[in-house]
Amino acid sequence: MPQDERITKIINEATEGLRDDEELRLDVKAELASHIDDKVESFKSEGKSEEESVEIALTSFGNASDIATELTRANIRRMKIRSIARLLIRAVLVPLAVAIVLILSVNHCIRLRGTLAFLVSAGAEPQSMIARLNDVLPGTRTPAIADPLLNAQHAFLFEGDPTRGTKAAQQRAIWEADTDSMVYFGNYISCLLSENSDPSLLEEELRLGEILEPDNARYTYALAEILLKRACQTELSSVRNDNGEKKNQTELIINDRNLLDRAMTTFSVALSKPYYKTYASDMLCEQFALLPRPRHFDQHLAQMTFLSSVLHPDIFANRELARAAPEYARLLIHEGRFEEARVFLNAWLPLSLHVLNSSFSIIEVLIASTIAQSGHNSALIYEEVGMQTTATAVREAATRMATPINDWNDRRRERSPASWAPTSGFLQRLLTPFLNQAPTQEDLAPGRNLEYVLFEQMVLSLMLFLFLVLTCACLVISLRWQLKLHSESRPLLILPSWRTVVHVLALTVALPFVAFYLYTRWSGLAGRGFSLSHRFAPVAMEVLLLTVTILFMFAAMAKRAIRTRCTALGIAVPEPGSKRIRWLFVGALFVVWISVLIVRRSEVGRVYLLIVGSTLSIAFLICACLALLKHLAAHPSYGRFHGTLARSAIPFLCAAMIVAALLCQPYLSHQEAAFLNNDPFLRLPHEEKVFTWWETDIVRSLKKKMLSTAASIMQKGPFHNIDETAPDEVPVK
Repeated sequence: MPQDERITKIINEATEGLRDDEELRLDVKAELASHIDDKVESFKSEGKSEEESVEIALTSFGNASDIATELTRANIRRMKIRSIARLLIRAVLVPLAVAIVLILSVNHCIRLRGTLAFLVSAGAEPQSMIARLNDVLPGTRTPAIADPLLNAQHAFLFEGDPTRGTKAAQQRAIWEADTDSMVYFGNYISCLLSENSDPSLLEEELRLGEILEPDNARYTYALAEILLKRACQTELSSVRNDNGEKKNQTELIINDRNLLDRAMTTFSVALSKPYYKTYASDMLCEQFALLPRPRHFDQHLAQMTFLSSVLHPDIFANRELARAAPEYARLLIHEGRFEEARVFLNAWLPLSLHVLNSSFSIIEVLIASTIAQSGHNSALIYEEVGMQTTATAVREAATRMATPINDWNDRRRERSPASWAPTSGFLQRLLTPFLNQAPTQEDLAPGRNLEYVLFEQMVLSLMLFLFLVLTCACLVISLRWQLKLHSESRPLLILPSWRTVVHVLALTVALPFVAFYLYTRWSGLAGRGFSLSHRFAPVAMEVLLLTVTILFMFAAMAKRAIRTRCTALGIAVPEPGSKRIRWLFVGALFVVWISVLIVRRSEVGRVYLLIVGSTLSIAFLICACLALLKHLAAHPSYGRFHGTLARSAIPFLCAAMIVAALLCQPYLSHQEAAFLNNDPFLRLPHEEKVFTWWETDIVRSLKKKMLSTAASIMQKGPFHNIDETAPDEVPVK
């Protein structure tokens, strides 16, 4: 029933002091109106007329000015508190929520960019690597509030002096700062060898290395290879032996015989030196001691890629020396210098041991095995000169030295990665073909779960970004009605009670995330025993359903709370939509959840999930667009309600974003770090800087077997001690 104008007027005058808080004023007006209406009804029950009852009620109400003063005094503290609350919403809650969403989204984009960049640029240059590490490692994403990852002194150990013209010159600056360190000098020589520098400069620096460290064969081997490259070319060709079998044979095309003799003499000197060391692993240890432990996958991948970029310029040069040695020996034998040729026929063993002892990566062990296999070429030459016993001993020794690598390769070929592919992560599937044993499910679990965690972080960012989009939509609706309506009817920013806020957020945000956590981590129904790529369709459907469920429940409960408040404040509220439609949607959502659990593992189920997921996504977008149009194009008589609903939903949305981020992101980050630390495929050793624990185990195992074999070979004595005399005239084929 319409309110008497006299009652409306006196109530407006009595609440004039509350004009700064329109919601509080409407609340008090509704309370006063109810009080006056009760009095009017009481007087009417005593037999008085409507007009008389209103007059008496207004008279008993008192002076409007006095009541306004009393109401203002009584509510002044409440108004201040509510004013502060509205200020906090505008100045803290909304900016904080927006900042959290943007930071998480941008952070995930940066991490994705860094991951892709490192996947496609494994061989990054040393001077650019420090910039790449600074892009993705802790302490560098927000330079304005954090110190750089590495100070100038520490960065110097990575990039040297960037003002110099070449990489080698830049790295030389590191050694010049500490000329007693052979680690830094060895690092400089590695860069110099990898650059194909000026031969005169290279030879000069290698001779300096011989002076600084005379017992290290590295510099002498490098000198021998440089001279060999200038003296001749080596060509590989296939020839058939007497049995018709194909054999690879190296042919020397000599340009300068004197230079060749000089190169091979230098090589023989290197063979007699006590040890061979490149210092690559030592340099990596010093560099990695300056880097923090990686906390995220992209940081970890950055360090793995940095490790993979380590230079190994010596190993291929040593392989060329191993190939040339038997052919040079053949040349000496042809000239009747058999005793001199023995050194080069047997060079494969000390050279392979030098390389093997200094190796810390799988490629170095493989090259050591390749050098050992060159002993078969020496055995062939021994046969050609009629020394069958020595040839048999050399061939047997070379075969034994190469057996660990050959067995490892055979095991790799025999294993079928398809047997564990459905339960392994992406990087694990890349690495497992190179392993010497089949991984267990315990080994595969961390990498597999890591992919799920990374996917869930991405989904969380998308979900928060979707909440941000809804916040922007509410802002548009609110502005539309603020501009449309006059000042007294403009939309309000309703401040709900803390109980209402907690109730809405607990049921619509916290509860679904907790239920999803229990379903995926504890129920055993989520199929997390299989990889993400193997179960992408059902997993994508599950997160889509989770998103739709959260948004539907949140929209329904927040709207109901705001609608109830608007009704209590006397704001004109349109008729609610059909409950049947809402319950029909809830039922459909429930059916889809159940069907996903039933059909997710079959091929037909994947097609079903694709159809249902596409339909659900399209339906959600259509409903969102229709709801936006409904609130924008509503009848002006309900404009205040639609504007108030949109404006008051913004704090709810912002609070939901903050709760979701605080509830999920710390847990997911902790899980990411834990899975990285427990994954044997990805975990980096701290004592030895190689790529992963798996490679560490492979290298240690292969080195142990090959060194043990070499020790047993050496116990029998040098091959020239075999009781077999070379003929005076040696026929060489």
